[in-house]
Amino acid sequence: MLLGQYLSWLGHNAKALAEFDKAVEVAPDDPAAYVHRADIQGRAGQVEAALRDFSAAMAIDPTYAGSYFYRGNLRFDTEQYREALEDYSQAIRLDPDVAQYYENRGRAYLKLGEEELALEDYLLAVSFDCFRGYTRVRCTQ
Repeated sequence: MLLGQYLSWLGHNAKALAEFDKAVEVAPDDPAAYVHRADIQGRAGQVEAALRDFSAAMAIDPTYAGSYFYRGNLRFDTEQYREALEDYSQAIRLDPDVAQYYENRGRAYLKLGEEELALEDYLLAVSFDCFRGYTRVRCTQ
């Protein structure tokens, strides 16, 4: 699965997708394999396929926060901000110690016009990750 991640970071999404297909075959009970494949599918515009893989990951392990976080990213990118907000909130309930979850939920709040709630999440992100969170807080002031 690491090779798929590296290929994705290098922008070789077709090769990355092939690697994640193999990962799903080899480890069909690993939600992360489905989540990584779904992430690539979503970025390639294969939204329905991505949503199916996110659902598969959640069926395997409904407590895996990454499933909700990455599905939230897909929903955010497709301008489904309310649904993205729900996914980010679920990721936070499952794993409340990840700055990126708060930062992304803050972005969803901001898109929904909830600036005060966005700022609250950005400040929480700062408490975990000063640099990334600080840059977002400055954007809302």
